[in-house]
Amino acid sequence: MLNPELKKGDRIVLISMDDSYSPSTLELGTVMNASRDPFDDGTIYSVKWDDGSQLNLLSNVDIWMKEEDYNKRTKK
Repeated sequence: MLNPELKKGDRIVLISMDDSYSPSTLELGTVMNASRDPFDDGTIYSVKWDDGSQLNLLSNVDIWMKEEDYNKRTKK
């Protein structure tokens, strides 16, 4: 499932991010915090990426999957 709701500690796989500083596609990360987006009807997720960067996901713009769901899809 794309863009599931996330909570602190969830592991995710980045599918797409609309940011010139974004981590690579399929980069793994851990959700550090979730908050309501003050500019849009969505959620902002603070993510610590495995490459060492920290960049937020915007629920109405970016695309991700939970790591467990991604692994289930790719092992078929």
